[in-house]
This record gives sequence, C-alpha cells and structure tokens, in this order.
Amino acid sequence: MSAARGAGLESEQLRARAMDAVVNALYARHPEMSHRFGQQGVARCREDIGHHLA
Repeated sequence: MSAARGAGLESEQLRARAMDAVVNALYARHPEMSHRFGQQGVARCREDIGHHLA
C-alpha cells in the first residue's frame, strides 16, 4: 500500500470517528431528537456532519 493511500484511509477513518462522536454528543445533549427523527434522522445528521468535515 502506498503512503498516500494509507494516509487517505487513515483520514477517512478519522473522519468517520469524528462524525460518530459529533452525532453521539448531539443526540446525548438533545435526546428528544431520537424520538422525533429516529434512526433515519441519525443517518441524515451523520451525513450532514460528514459534509462539513469533507
């Protein structure tokens, strides 16, 4: 594996962990969002956060 590809994979893993951390913190702070939006809301929120981290 090339160094650039390794760095790219590492960057994507870091981005995925950051997205999970932000979504988890947001839903922990606002648990009513889980009841209102369900799993689809979590997925959309994660997607939105991902765009900000791209």
